[in-house]
Amino acid sequence: MALFFTALLGVSVTILGYFIHSFNQESFIRETEAAIDAEIEAVVLWADWAEDKDIAEIIARSAEKPRRAGLHYYYLMDNDGKRIAGNIEKLPSDVSIVSEGILRFRIDGMTAAAKIHTFPDGRRLMVARNIDALESRYALMKVLSGLMIFLMFIVIGTSFLISTFVVRRTNDIAATAQDIMQTGDLSRRISVATRWDDLSYLSDVLNAFLGRIDDLMQGIRHVSDNIAHDLRTPLTRLKNRMEALAKREEAAQNPQLHDDILSLTAEADRILSTFNALLRIANIEKGERHGGFIGIDWDDLIRDVTELYEPLAEEKNITVAVSVAEGVRFSGDRDLVFQAMANLLDNAVKFTPEGGRIAVDVLRDKNALTVAVTNSGGGIDKNELPHLFDRFYRGEKSRHTPGNGLGLSLVAAIAALHKGQAFAENTNDGFRISMRFSENMNKI
Repeated sequence: MALFFTALLGVSVTILGYFIHSFNQESFIRETEAAIDAEIEAVVLWADWAEDKDIAEIIARSAEKPRRAGLHYYYLMDNDGKRIAGNIEKLPSDVSIVSEGILRFRIDGMTAAAKIHTFPDGRRLMVARNIDALESRYALMKVLSGLMIFLMFIVIGTSFLISTFVVRRTNDIAATAQDIMQTGDLSRRISVATRWDDLSYLSDVLNAFLGRIDDLMQGIRHVSDNIAHDLRTPLTRLKNRMEALAKREEAAQNPQLHDDILSLTAEADRILSTFNALLRIANIEKGERHGGFIGIDWDDLIRDVTELYEPLAEEKNITVAVSVAEGVRFSGDRDLVFQAMANLLDNAVKFTPEGGRIAVDVLRDKNALTVAVTNSGGGIDKNELPHLFDRFYRGEKSRHTPGNGLGLSLVAAIAALHKGQAFAENTNDGFRISMRFSENMNKI
């Protein structure tokens, strides 16, 4: 777009320059022609008024007047071109044509423009005028016009460079913001290469803003992680005490008490499961599992996960289709990747209606590896899609099903640990969650 407007301005300036040049040239010609026509008209009127005097005598008297710094020259000639009168002894040889009917030549060290008037008797009068002053003004106007056009092109070029710089910096800011929105990585920062422009100042402010948000988010995560860590041990002791209490004879003799204890034990299990999931996500986000990376065969891993969930799928008469590209291997933590795929399949089985279909696909192209789990049935509200990977977020459809809202957060964290991203999208007949990995970074 900037290039288009620069070209448009360049064409406009070129047209303007041509107009100014043409206007100055026509103005110069008109002024010169008007002055000469006025002098010829004065000579003709004088000749008409002085009927008893010959034109040659009138020309001779006009030529004898002071030239006012060589303002006018006269040359009267007969039908054969021989000189009759005037203050020009000989016609110059270096005559050029300024425009139709106007001649230009050098005389007495000056430049003159001339026109020729023919009398009824065939004699011709050439009246010339000194145009040094006019040419000087015309030359000055040409220089000023050229300088103006040159400066305008400099302004256009500078504007193009500035606009290109602004567009590039704006695109950098937008690209960084887009990456942060897609990955949730608040540690990303906008690159700042210069310090003289307003966009660099804006980038600094945005980087400080992102840093502040990152600090706040880290603080919230640390608080939740610390709470999970500090409460896990007493909750484990509480659960063990309740399990021991359920085995006592008093509980066995009181069915209602026994059921209440088992219910409390299950609730403690659920809270512990939530805390363990939080701590696991925290450890993954800290990158503490890189040491466990090994070569993973996706075909084997997908078969193991699907076999685990086939009984649950069969209970709902759900068909599970698996498609894995040949020879797909990459470096990663097999246990974590298995957990991520198990979470995806668990959700798919949970929300696929009876008689539905689940597709597990592992696709590879030249730049990336994509693992997708697609289930039939209705999708979700498009407004919920950006929040699916947030901690503790539960969509409208999942509020009445067991879970803690951390399953997809764990999937996103595992994908990020392997330099990948997790995506959620509605399909024509269902819903899909996929993990996309850079094959160049993770293949072995």
